[in-house]
Order: sequence, then structure tokens, then C-alpha cells
Amino acid sequence: MGLQTSTFITRVGEEPKPTLYGLTFLFMNYKQLLRHPLWQKKRLEIFHRDNWKCVNCTDEFSNLQVHHLYYEPNRLPWEYHNECFQTLCECCHEKAEFLKWMLTDGIVLLKADFSNSEIDDIYLAVENKVNTNF
Repeated sequence: MGLQTSTFITRVGEEPKPTLYGLTFLFMNYKQLLRHPLWQKKRLEIFHRDNWKCVNCTDEFSNLQVHHLYYEPNRLPWEYHNECFQTLCECCHEKAEFLKWMLTDGIVLLKADFSNSEIDDIYLAVENKVNTNF
């Protein structure tokens, strides 16, 4: 028996998006989506691919997490290609998320009060601190 599918609309005017087993993911928050069996399967695939080690520091004993290198709108966590993910220990994951924030929202906030050269200096200082002491 094949997978039973249904559809739902994520935003007004968007094309319907298929869902598995008739489940509507529209009403699930991100934390709930990460508990879904399809994400758990994808997560285990990524851990296996990365030999159950942090790809950054090779730690294999700390809490391992799957890090999204990028996000796309209206995409469920397990719908990304495996190349979008990497296994990180909790510490390296925090560093990666902080740097991602610095490169996006953090820079926007800094631009209100600092010149471009000051922002470059701040970014380099933060990156150096993260790489040495986090």
C-alpha cells in the first residue's frame, strides 16, 4: 500500500502542499515538527553519515545535534537535501547559530549605530572569541 496523501494551503493564494498520511503540519509548531518520525529518521541519517561525531571538533561524547546550514520558507525540516545538514555537538551548534545570527540580524542591528569598518572589527572580534573560547 502506498503513502496516503492529502493537501493543505500554507498561505492564501499558495498552491496546495502535500502532507503524508493526511496529517496537516500547518498547525504544528517547530518543536512539534522536530518530534515527528520523519524528522527523527532524517536526523539519524545525518548522524550516521557524519559517523556520529561533531563535524567541527570531532566530539563524539557530547549531545549531538543536527544543524541546518540554511532555511527555506514553507519547507518542513525533513524536506531538505542531506547536504543542508551537519552533525554538531551542542557547543559547536551554539557557536554556529550565534555566527548565523551575527551575519544576519546582528549586522542589521549594528548598522544602526556603527560604521561599516566598526562592524567589521566587531564581527572579527566576535568570530575570534567564538572560535577560541566558546
